[in-house]
Amino acid sequence: MVAKMSTHEGWLRPAGYLEQSQAKLYDDHNVVISYVLRLATSREVHECDVKQVFTHLFRKTINLRMLPEMRDGQLWIRELQHENLDFQTLNDAEVNAVYHDVASYRYNMSVGPAWAVRFLPLSPKHDEYIKRTTMENTGKKLEKLPHVCHIVMSFHHSITDGFTCVRLIRHILMLLNDVIAGNPIDDSEQYARMMDIKKQQLVLEEFERAFEADPKLLQVRAESLLQSIPDALLSKVYPHPSTRPPKMKCLPRILDSKTTAVFVSRCKEEGVTVHTGFSSVIEASIVKVLLDANFIRDTYTIGGLHCIDQRCYFNDVDNAYGDGHGVMDVASEVPKDILDNFWSHAKQYHAKFKDLQVCKNSIEIEVIERMTGHDQLIVIDAQGIDSLPKKTAPYLTTNMRDVTETLSNCGDNVDLLYYDWMSATQELGIDWLSSIHTYNGQLMHTMQYNTQLMDEGLAVRVVDSVFEILRKVVEEPKHK
Repeated sequence: MVAKMSTHEGWLRPAGYLEQSQAKLYDDHNVVISYVLRLATSREVHECDVKQVFTHLFRKTINLRMLPEMRDGQLWIRELQHENLDFQTLNDAEVNAVYHDVASYRYNMSVGPAWAVRFLPLSPKHDEYIKRTTMENTGKKLEKLPHVCHIVMSFHHSITDGFTCVRLIRHILMLLNDVIAGNPIDDSEQYARMMDIKKQQLVLEEFERAFEADPKLLQVRAESLLQSIPDALLSKVYPHPSTRPPKMKCLPRILDSKTTAVFVSRCKEEGVTVHTGFSSVIEASIVKVLLDANFIRDTYTIGGLHCIDQRCYFNDVDNAYGDGHGVMDVASEVPKDILDNFWSHAKQYHAKFKDLQVCKNSIEIEVIERMTGHDQLIVIDAQGIDSLPKKTAPYLTTNMRDVTETLSNCGDNVDLLYYDWMSATQELGIDWLSSIHTYNGQLMHTMQYNTQLMDEGLAVRVVDSVFEILRKVVEEPKHK
């Protein structure tokens, strides 16, 4: 049974402000998000199986039928009236190469869909990428489910975000299990609802009224926003890469389960979240490479950006699929001797992070930019740059937290061995993105660095130092 499509040529509603922002980032800077899934299955998976899975997913998931499109001078969301998938099977391709290729994918936006799938049916070659991304329990899973394949996906960011994609991956796993088992699938049962842009608008208007009533407050907050991205630090002491055009390149790392458990427990004992604890580790790694280059200051101003799920602000339903993420800006003063009293700094960072969350900093930033016309976005020319910008955000985090429960127990015929994601921000002034999550008891961190802002040697030093520092700080004596 197929879900009923919308009438009136599929026009659903005007695009919300988040959808508008991501549509512009795609149009101007080709910003998309991509995912790689490594699956273990009870039998060999064929192209027809995967096509069937994504056809059902398309029918059952409203945001995958969405396409941003101009209508009478305004951006609208239209529901596709066809089921044509952007799908290819690649029989002899390197997984990591395909994953990086789709990171800068261009969709046929006049036809849709605004997402694409690449199926790699063959068991992967045991190259460096596969070795780096093999988890501790892989062998045990393969004893029961011996067949391995990969699915690589790319999404227009206006129709989904990381929090939605984790749920989409669960749907994919469960649908594939049903396809393998020959179970019936009811396409009339919808997985999701669209994001409620009326609720989003109410929150925006609340900030707008406050600023309209107090123009001085708007001026103060706008000036603070302009100063929140500090001077670029790494470029002061490390050479400018000559790579053109700019690209994003991933360096995945997986922490062992024992150290993961100790770190999670220590964060809880110290009264910080895993996210703020890990962000403090990232700051310590930045300080380390600056000190290694003999760039010595008593303190360093480090500004980090953090993607957060804003559905809690909008009071939207749990199955509201689409783009609901925002970016929070957290700048902190990091002492050169941060490792001498790491958890004290982590607690200060945690307190500031939580204060900004309560103040809805990510939404405030959007309102200030709209009311003042000052966009803090730092842009890199698509063909590359001759000199580094004076200001860059050293890092941006996307943290899906512990996804084990969501991505487990999806049927007897399929299991997820590994997954990761990448954001194509190669034309934005961010040195790197850190994608973070915990799966099957292991903390996973992938550094996605901009080849125009960092060379590979520096990127490898930073990403490797993150887990090195993490191991040191969990052993730091507890202060009574």
